[in-house]
Amino acid sequence: MVKQAKDIRHLIDRRLKLWQANQFDNFINEALSSDKQLRNIAIKSHDENHIIQMFSRFMLKGRVRDAMNYLIENGKSTVLHSSDTLSTNGTTSTVFDVLQEKHPSPAQPQNTAFSLTDCMDQLPHLQQVTITNEIVEKVARKLHGGGGPCRSNSEQWGDFLLRFGSASHRFRGSVADLACLLNNQRVPWEQIHALMACRLTALDKCPGVRPIEIGECLRRILSKCIIEVSKHEVTDACGENQLCSGLMGGIEGAVHAMNSMFQEKCHSGSKWGLLLVNARKECAQFGKQTTSPLASSSSLAKSSSIFVQHIPRILRVSNSRRK
Repeated sequence: MVKQAKDIRHLIDRRLKLWQANQFDNFINEALSSDKQLRNIAIKSHDENHIIQMFSRFMLKGRVRDAMNYLIENGKSTVLHSSDTLSTNGTTSTVFDVLQEKHPSPAQPQNTAFSLTDCMDQLPHLQQVTITNEIVEKVARKLHGGGGPCRSNSEQWGDFLLRFGSASHRFRGSVADLACLLNNQRVPWEQIHALMACRLTALDKCPGVRPIEIGECLRRILSKCIIEVSKHEVTDACGENQLCSGLMGGIEGAVHAMNSMFQEKCHSGSKWGLLLVNARKECAQFGKQTTSPLASSSSLAKSSSIFVQHIPRILRVSNSRRK
């Protein structure tokens, strides 16, 4: 595996020459070969030395919160391979089968989903937005998280966008232009489907499986740039009806309100209660291909509705993928 800086520069230069020479088949074959090598890397055991090493690495990078979370959550959940087997209620299934069950095929939307609301005669005019270098820089300084299918994580993208002087300035301009393109124009899906790919990882909940979808860092950067210029529209439109849309303290206020309500109404002999409905599969099927959120975005978030339509997810597990 290439690790030295000199070898990395030589490798990047050679691949750029392949790209410029339109030798895309050789370029793709080399990328696939490298990807297979990454899959064969064994996951390190969480022994004491490894825990100390990871904690020190986080602290030296100033990631105090990540360091503390690693100490607290270490050993509670591990990464599962798609071929691992699980036993639940006497039945045995693979992790891949469980992930497929948690991500069912999308349901076809009804015709009423394409209808305008009663208060709308026609779709409003879409507003154009301008993403600047300063917005990209602001987003890059707060970026965190792992890498998607290409494995380039937030630290690497932070270096690309911030730590190489004039080259980073030009790169921020290119990212800003791409964000404007995806938000202000309709782009063919074939040109951006690789950008929307997510790496689907399974964590062991002991018992159960928790799916984690890790998207490309560039996709997160573009999304956060659009949020910076259009979040006020969503906050104003949703108001108190959707507490996760950016209202300060909205979720915390809901928790305190529910606690107060329980203390007031739940007592001996009370007929007041709470009904919890498990609608995991129904929500998953409905949310994969429904057009209602897209129609709502066109009317409520006029400056970001096209971008919302450009960012569906493609989930990839081993050699399979699901859109």
